[in-house]
Amino acid sequence: RPKTTTGYPWTTGRPKTTTGYPWTTGRPKTTTGYPWTTGRPISSTGYPWTTARPTRTTGYPMSSTAHPTITTTAASKYPCSEFTVGNCYIDYDSLLWSSSQVHDNDLCQYTCSNFMHCLLFRQTDSYCQLLRDDFRPNCKIVGGPVDGSIAECVNSNTDGCNGMLEEDCYYNGRNLGLDPPAGEVVTAYECEALCHGFKELGCRYWVFDADRESCQLLASSSRRCYGLSGPHYPELSDC
Repeated sequence: RPKTTTGYPWTTGRPKTTTGYPWTTGRPKTTTGYPWTTGRPISSTGYPWTTARPTRTTGYPMSSTAHPTITTTAASKYPCSEFTVGNCYIDYDSLLWSSSQVHDNDLCQYTCSNFMHCLLFRQTDSYCQLLRDDFRPNCKIVGGPVDGSIAECVNSNTDGCNGMLEEDCYYNGRNLGLDPPAGEVVTAYECEALCHGFKELGCRYWVFDADRESCQLLASSSRRCYGLSGPHYPELSDC
């Protein structure tokens, strides 16, 4: 067939990516006004939904009989605290201290307050960990409310009650049946925008999984979580 020089969409190739991570491929810009097609913020940091991240070489055991730390059924007055993360990579250079003897969120946070270089505490069902750097942007799973901002919350906020994020959650919200096929939404920003576009159809919470390139669109933020992380202040009871 003769070659064509026109820019018809069926003749142009998809842009190539230079990285090996599926969530880093670019998407062509659009000039339409649909909210799920608008551009997303550009990050210069090593967040997994925008750039490649180091290969995870180990993990922390998560007991199958874990006791959930928090069950959420209604929106919090701190909007960033509605964001959740999962399947997180922990850089051992950032790990100050770890103990399997501490199983209480408050005690883990209190311990962090007594370490000069502790930025965040992280309590799972198995460990209390104290970290000097924010590990949350390296998590492969992220979820958030329809009117939230991942750029303002997960990517940058480690202060106050808005810095408290739940981890390793089971999401109980009703699936709206609007999920795109795997691989069609390849960043958390796009999943967030898609939920916002479907707000009138009932979308209230979204969950993006970078490994599966999947975007869940849910009718509520109801969830049960098995981990929590945040700053040493304010106390959890004040949040």
